[in-house]
Amino acid sequence: MTDDGIELDFSERNTRCFANRIGNVRVGISLQPVLGGPCYVWRNEILHTEYTPFKLHNAPQGGLIVHNTSIRRGVPLVVWSGEPVRDSWFRNNLFVGTEAQAADWTSPAVNCDLDYNGYCPGTGVFNLGNARYASLGAAARAGWEGNGRAVAWPVFESSVVLPEQPQQSMTIVPLELRADSQAVDVAQRLPNLNIPFVGAGPDLGARERGAPAPWYGPRPLADHNGVNE
Repeated sequence: MTDDGIELDFSERNTRCFANRIGNVRVGISLQPVLGGPCYVWRNEILHTEYTPFKLHNAPQGGLIVHNTSIRRGVPLVVWSGEPVRDSWFRNNLFVGTEAQAADWTSPAVNCDLDYNGYCPGTGVFNLGNARYASLGAAARAGWEGNGRAVAWPVFESSVVLPEQPQQSMTIVPLELRADSQAVDVAQRLPNLNIPFVGAGPDLGARERGAPAPWYGPRPLADHNGVNE
């Protein structure tokens, strides 16, 4: 797609976008804008965006962006807008890219809370608003991502191959975490969002390792005995 995989634009409150797989798009999910919220963006897989996994333009408010996995060529998380993002909450997301810089977020972040997110490789600078931090650790000392972490490659059981050019399509693969991934068992526990979990703690990203794989695409109908029709 040449623009957004899913648009929540101009929604007001209690909108929900969950359990989707989006691939080969310019933007994954658009909140351009959300007018107050809450707007739940939860457990989505977003593969190969030319621009950003989440379009936070036109001063959105009230996004709750939790337990998503995104993969893109370049900086893992980008938000390029001069208008503020307000009252939004980011938890337990896994942002995967090909550059060391963890984030390039140019918008002012007003009353926003980013924590417990994973950035792969995430070993470089962290830009947020008008501030540039030398590392995730420096951002944490300034009040951002106090429990955020760099996640080393490899991350997934499947081999992930990103195209060299954004116009080329990526082969979509399952994004189950490897047993030795640094994203396993390190997420924040969130009632109603990731409890119960498998293992010592919930995992970062859209999939909980050891849990049933999500069903993407049309769902078969079932009769009252549970037999597919």
